[in-house]
Amino acid sequence: MVAMAVNLLGATTFARQDGERISLQTRKSQALLIYLIANSGRSVSREEAAHLLWDRSGEEQARASLRQELASLRKILGGSGWDPIETSKESLRFVDQDASIDLAEFAAAVHSEEKEGLKKAAELYSGEFAQGFYVRAQPFEDWLSSERRRLEDLAIQSLIRLLEMADDGDDSISVTETARQLLAIDETNERAHRDLMRAHFENGRRAEALRQYKRCQTVLAKELDISPSVETQTLFREIQQAQQAPTGEPTELEIDDTQPAVGSPSLAIPPQASGERPSATVGAGSHRASPTRSGQRRGLTIALSILAVLLGLPALIGAFQYISEGNQISRSNVLCALPFFQAPEDQTITVGGIMPFEKSFGQRQRWGMLRFLRDNRANYPFNIEFDIRDSKGDLTELGFVLREFEASPPVAVIGPMQSRLAYDAKRWGNARSIPVVSSLASASYLTVPGERDFFFRVGMSDSTRARSLVDWLRAKNLHNNPYILHEWAPPKTGADEPEIYGASQATAAKRHLGQARTLRFTRGDKASQLAAIDQVQNDGRAVLIFGYTSNIKFMIGEMQARGLENDIFLMGVITEELEKPNYPFPDKIHVVTGIVSEASNLSNSAKLRQIFEDDNPGLDYDISAYYAYDSAQMVLDAVQQAREQTCSGRVTGKTVASYLRATPTKRRKVISGGFLTDTQEVFFHSDGLKMVDGKFRRVGLASQ
Repeated sequence: MVAMAVNLLGATTFARQDGERISLQTRKSQALLIYLIANSGRSVSREEAAHLLWDRSGEEQARASLRQELASLRKILGGSGWDPIETSKESLRFVDQDASIDLAEFAAAVHSEEKEGLKKAAELYSGEFAQGFYVRAQPFEDWLSSERRRLEDLAIQSLIRLLEMADDGDDSISVTETARQLLAIDETNERAHRDLMRAHFENGRRAEALRQYKRCQTVLAKELDISPSVETQTLFREIQQAQQAPTGEPTELEIDDTQPAVGSPSLAIPPQASGERPSATVGAGSHRASPTRSGQRRGLTIALSILAVLLGLPALIGAFQYISEGNQISRSNVLCALPFFQAPEDQTITVGGIMPFEKSFGQRQRWGMLRFLRDNRANYPFNIEFDIRDSKGDLTELGFVLREFEASPPVAVIGPMQSRLAYDAKRWGNARSIPVVSSLASASYLTVPGERDFFFRVGMSDSTRARSLVDWLRAKNLHNNPYILHEWAPPKTGADEPEIYGASQATAAKRHLGQARTLRFTRGDKASQLAAIDQVQNDGRAVLIFGYTSNIKFMIGEMQARGLENDIFLMGVITEELEKPNYPFPDKIHVVTGIVSEASNLSNSAKLRQIFEDDNPGLDYDISAYYAYDSAQMVLDAVQQAREQTCSGRVTGKTVASYLRATPTKRRKVISGGFLTDTQEVFFHSDGLKMVDGKFRRVGLASQ
């Protein structure tokens, strides 16, 4: 057997010792090999391996898929002279004890009590386990996320032990290098920030030490919404109060705290995202103040100046703070100490919720909101009440709910999830300056880039899905003059109505296409749907269908029953419904969907899914539960920021909306979607699904 080098920490590679790399054909093959190597100390049953990678297939089909994948894998490995897998009727085992495997070397080194062993572990941990790798199989993803957390924790522990050895006087350990490596893994580790601060200061780089504190402060606020510990703040003050450095070194007032944190060279934090608070005035900075508003501000400034004369120096300072802080009395203003500027801080923050209680997606949203509150209530120093109402998925009922909210307005509303209901809720919120945060509504007509209203979207928009759908068509060379079948309804005279859902999807797709044959049908009207299908020819042109899933399911069945073998492309559909019929040509059906793309997000998603399934044994999980969970965090984080910036601690919908607008997209660790605009979907990417063996499988937006 040839000598092999296997790297699983950081980028995954399988290579001969002479440098020749082995390229595996499928992700399932790579996943199977990774799992066997990671479990090389034991035999893995075929049943375990089959469930790990084909959990949505029946037992017999899963085992057959495993046999096929295993045969393909062994053929490729054997072609490179490597046969590391021992098989039996019931089990599989990785048996190459001579291979150089970084994971095995790391496991041996990380438990060492000797300095050299810990240094070796730090050197080997060049990135997370199987970095960037994923496969569409939830049991494997759950295992992979768990292993990544376990190995990351071990790497952190080894680096901390090295820093402790350096504290004990071992000068051969580079504190700066070790602390930076620790921050590359966990940028919120205060121990590493403090060690860097000390190292910089002791080497005569006082300004860099102060900058490191600012980076620590920014990261903790952004990632954990907390301030540095007392120990870290004390060290900062000691360095800050130390004798000024020689001429040429900037003071703390000259420090640029928008620099990225050490250990995160790719993190670009704009001034607004690095801890700078936005103005609580809606629209501030985007329009010139009106003469009336300027006059009001001048009048209040004069009044405060008179008050300064009466109350002396503290009031004078407060007046200047008021002007410098954007004409508002913030919590840091010295005037806040005066009793008549204060108000009781026992305000209960009410957040509304709107969803259909009887629908599964409504139940998932309700769970996501309440679960976040249950998990995180202690993190917010104010009373919180979620006032969740049943919309029944009906516009008339939504109107009743919104009127009830007017009696005691919430600071924000989470929901509705359906686009048409979200449109009415958006209009209501705009009229009353109450932010409406929808965790699922995707219609492109709901958000307009650059528009500053009170509607915020968390999930991926149809505009982004449509762009990805057209990219897929181009990859398959099917973008020339496709058929577009979409639902349509005539506009109502004098009514403020959005474009019907399927028509808005088609509009979004046509922005990215050239010529297309457009055919319209009426929602729920089978005669009009059949009339549209009559005009589709079996000519190889792609067919794009936009509308409700129930209508699409009927139309696909009719098309394929007629023998039409055109490739069909969909988006925004309920895939479970399309898996039920036994279509003649299921491999012709393509669906664009949004998925969480970063490994850290997949880990969080897997963890929340387990909690969801424990809480809801009779309800299927999907990512909309996470959307709702994250929506609750966005809103309450904005409330917290607004309270911290007001003298009384009281907040309104306007102030909450101003902080929602300033929410950095990168802060969203779970999902980022199209929050605020369609151009901020940085943690999402689109993926393609195709039906295989009666189930939709992820295949990627490629030329399959």
